[in-house]
Amino acid sequence: MSMQAGIWHFDHAPVDPSQILAFEQSLAQHGPDGRGEHAEDGLTLLYRAYYVTAEDSLEVQPIHSRDGNRVLWDGRLDNQEELLLALDSRSVDLPTDAELAAAAFDHWGTDCFRRLIGDWAMTVWDRRRRRLILARDYIGIRKLYYLRTPKSLFWSTNLTTLVLHSGEEFALCDEYFAGYFVSHPEPQLTPYAEIQAVPPGSYVEVDTHRLRIQRYWSFAHQRPIRYKSDAEYEEHFRYFLRQSLRHRMRTNYPIQADLSGGLDSSSIVCIAYDLINRGEANALINTLSYYSLDEPGGDERPYYEAIEAHIGKTGTHLQMSKSRLGLVPLPAERFSPLPGSFNSTLQHELRVSDATAAQSNRVHLAGLGGDELLGGVQNPVPQLATSLWTLHLPTYWEQIQAWSLQRKVPIWTLLGRSVLELMPLTVRAKLDATAEVSTWLQPEFAKRYDARERSLSAVRTWQDYLPGPNSPNSAYLTLASTLQNRPLSITGVDGRLTLPYYDRDLVAFLFAIPEEQLLRAKQRRSLMRRALKGIVPDVVLFRKTKWLGKREIALELIDSAAALESLLPKSAIGERYIDVTQVLKDIERLRQGKEAPVVLLHGVLGACYWLMQRNMPMQLANLRGVNTTPVSEKEDTQCNTRAHSHPPHIPSIG
Repeated sequence: MSMQAGIWHFDHAPVDPSQILAFEQSLAQHGPDGRGEHAEDGLTLLYRAYYVTAEDSLEVQPIHSRDGNRVLWDGRLDNQEELLLALDSRSVDLPTDAELAAAAFDHWGTDCFRRLIGDWAMTVWDRRRRRLILARDYIGIRKLYYLRTPKSLFWSTNLTTLVLHSGEEFALCDEYFAGYFVSHPEPQLTPYAEIQAVPPGSYVEVDTHRLRIQRYWSFAHQRPIRYKSDAEYEEHFRYFLRQSLRHRMRTNYPIQADLSGGLDSSSIVCIAYDLINRGEANALINTLSYYSLDEPGGDERPYYEAIEAHIGKTGTHLQMSKSRLGLVPLPAERFSPLPGSFNSTLQHELRVSDATAAQSNRVHLAGLGGDELLGGVQNPVPQLATSLWTLHLPTYWEQIQAWSLQRKVPIWTLLGRSVLELMPLTVRAKLDATAEVSTWLQPEFAKRYDARERSLSAVRTWQDYLPGPNSPNSAYLTLASTLQNRPLSITGVDGRLTLPYYDRDLVAFLFAIPEEQLLRAKQRRSLMRRALKGIVPDVVLFRKTKWLGKREIALELIDSAAALESLLPKSAIGERYIDVTQVLKDIERLRQGKEAPVVLLHGVLGACYWLMQRNMPMQLANLRGVNTTPVSEKEDTQCNTRAHSHPPHIPSIG
């Protein structure tokens, strides 16, 4: 997973060599295997190589395509054979993913993006039309950020590159923080008003006069899948999960696989070893596991050791313990472009790096997405609402009785919730008690950025403002927002991350099957547990609880409460977004051992520390006071701030 960046001056002015050097140096640690550069008439393309497959070492980027385009590619293609057949005569001598992607653009233009399956980010310089195109995979596994000014365009797969080396200063993006404090920021936003991410499943087309965003991927019109028996769903699920892992195990280097003892990571490891044992994959896998003796339920050793016994290999074990220093900011020489990182985050990354350095891992398999996609969170209301909307009344009655017994709530309560779920989002936001926003938010800020709606749906699409079940695209883009806004690695290991549960074919299958396959009143994670019987040891497959680590967060916050009390009243976070008085009350509740929103407190402290970073190039005049002009009303801004804008915040597919 390599790195890319570029600078384009619309007036053809030469790019400053010192800025090119700064860009390249910021990418170098992420791409140690080689470099590439292309310069012409006010444009510079930069590439740093990070080899994962045998073919990667054959690449010379930027690619010079047959049609004269210049292409930067960062990622992995999973459907090479399909593309080669479709390209036919153009497919001669295309040994690498990058060359195949470049040929696909030559042949299909922007229509190629929907055909490229895998984790990827792509830049195309169309020389004939003098336009630049930035594109990302369907859900945004690979990052790609851009900054457009009146005279220039800067872009990079590394957000830090743009923040520290573009030569610009930035204002806070209010809409980003509306999502940050309520649910998740929308996936195209960053905390910087002027910098955006290429939206998932979209491309950004830029010329000297305009910038246009176009979606190429949508789940809106996907056909449902219906089988006669549970066994057929189970077989199909296994097929797609195995296929997903085969694609991600296409590497000549060792693989690091998380093994937490939970169902998601354990399933990945067990299936990966099953593929190896059957001769369907050839890879060296090193597992990494954590346990805590400080946290109730934190001793995960019985679970991940059962997996190790099953696969016949012991991995690396790290004991987690509460930091004695509490939550303190990053050291001055380190920089995090997104809020949420602490010195303890850095120390954890360094500890993992030291423990696994000798393994030379270049791919990181993680179980993120399993909870969200496979029924890890037991909320029966969307399922009930779908049955009611489609008038499957016998099924609805059977389901509502089963869930009433399982959740120990009256049938009438579930009936009311399922009817409310079918209301347009604006109505639900007014009537649904679960849409209550935190008393922490300043009322004007909460109202301006529709905090109640955000609490129900992190990303809203036009379907959400119509009656009916939840929009599949809203669910898909909300998944993308959780990926986009995970705190970025401080030591630069994000490029190794690959997520089997977010495989496009697997997600499409899970979105198309009946919800009852995933979530049943008498069996949490029903499809997964049925399908993986005999593949994952029963002690893990049927475990009921999982360590979450909230007690450790609470203890760290108690140690750091004085810092939060001191920082928040003087910070732009407190002045602009947060009701400081309410936060201070919750801090005192935490000290007294009472219930308090520790995750939100953790996020507020992380945002305050983020603004304190020594190198943060923010316009301080724009950080003070809640009554400042919304970012969207400032000239030349890129922040997608549209208070009360309906419908969608991400362009519809065309």
